[in-house]
Amino acid sequence: MGKNLGLYLHVPFCRSKCIYCDFYSLPQAEEQIDRYIEALCRHLEAAAARCEGYTVDTVYLGGGTPSYLGRERLETVLDAVHKFYHIAENAEVTLEANPDSTGDKKMIRALREAGVNRVSLGVQSADDRMLRLLGRPHSFAQAEGAVAGLRQGGIENISLDLIYGLPGQTMGHWQETLERTAALSPEHLSCYGLKVEEGTPLASMEAREAIPDGDAQADFYLWTVRRLEELGYGQYEISNFARPGRHSRHNMKYWTLGEYLGLGPGPTRTWGACASPGRGTWGPTAGAWRPGGSSRRPRRPSPGTSGVWST
Repeated sequence: MGKNLGLYLHVPFCRSKCIYCDFYSLPQAEEQIDRYIEALCRHLEAAAARCEGYTVDTVYLGGGTPSYLGRERLETVLDAVHKFYHIAENAEVTLEANPDSTGDKKMIRALREAGVNRVSLGVQSADDRMLRLLGRPHSFAQAEGAVAGLRQGGIENISLDLIYGLPGQTMGHWQETLERTAALSPEHLSCYGLKVEEGTPLASMEAREAIPDGDAQADFYLWTVRRLEELGYGQYEISNFARPGRHSRHNMKYWTLGEYLGLGPGPTRTWGACASPGRGTWGPTAGAWRPGGSSRRPRRPSPGTSGVWST
């Protein structure tokens, strides 16, 4: 097992779609989830034959909102990963989550036992008024509670996502959000500048006019870099900051052109020296994932970009 491989699994389901999100996702599509999980597990099995000789050293469940699936479905997916792939003993296994679907302590403990050792939590703002505007299904108090619950459940590597440049946001507002979030002592912070994508609800809202301009967002960004350095977070990518030794090992595969396999309707994949599209759509009537369909935007970020990720 001389070569390492990352594994990205796209879970396109979520409770609700945020006004800025243009990723392929299916809000409130509960009736489709079980068939999708079955299809994803079949895809994991089929792709495993090509992974002989590889050790999977990072697994990333991205969304959508993977935590929306609940404990049993997530355990089914993780069981398939362990059944069909050789997983490194020290593998980094990341779950993207929202604060409103991360409050079940039994679920957290069960997922920790299933191998999850890193959680990326979509906080986005410490301002509840702003969270409501964005369509986020949680409050900042829920985010605080989710972090505490993750700690109690044995998760020692937590990443928190934030967005700056929100409608009507001032430097003071952003500074308060960053300070309150950093006070939760996460191992990793991702701070993204808001990008308005055409076709999203935000693009046609009056609130768009109140978004800070490019110069203001640059000021937010430069202050963020300085402040997080003071707090002990090293910047290792334009939007990502980590405590020593806590950078995202999986995301580093993207920046360094490492090998990874992406499964599901939204990701792309690199295999050996070649990159090939892995996009598709989940067909609710087909009962399986259909490769090659339109999924709007690939879920994997491109190196060096600062667009918003959605959880």
